[in-house]
Amino acid sequence: MEYDKKHCKIYYKDNIKTLIQKWNGNATFVEFKEAIDYTVNFFKNNKNVKYIISDVTNAGAATKESTDYTNYVANPQLADSGMKAIIFIVKKSARSNISVKRFIINAHELTIYEVLNMNSALKKIEEFENV
Repeated sequence: MEYDKKHCKIYYKDNIKTLIQKWNGNATFVEFKEAIDYTVNFFKNNKNVKYIISDVTNAGAATKESTDYTNYVANPQLADSGMKAIIFIVKKSARSNISVKRFIINAHELTIYEVLNMNSALKKIEEFENV
């Protein structure tokens, strides 16, 4: 594990140039920001990383403060650092995906996908790499 906290675990898979986030439960804004800042710094310091897979199937809803921080502070830095896409692994339930919708609506020019499982997320990356 690169980053291992109760609310989020983050690790890097070099063979697919992807940083994987696995969210769990409700993170406070401070906890959320810490994980997002870790992600941004990882991209800034590792030029090989291109993608994020963010598994939010066990995450609680993110606060507006958290989504605003990601959209207006972190995402521009990630884009400037070479991020090609974010792939969210979501539940089928529309209610559980409200936070993801806020990220997507305010994503500006980032490429964002929603999928239902890790295999689908990996296929998206494979599609990107084969273009």
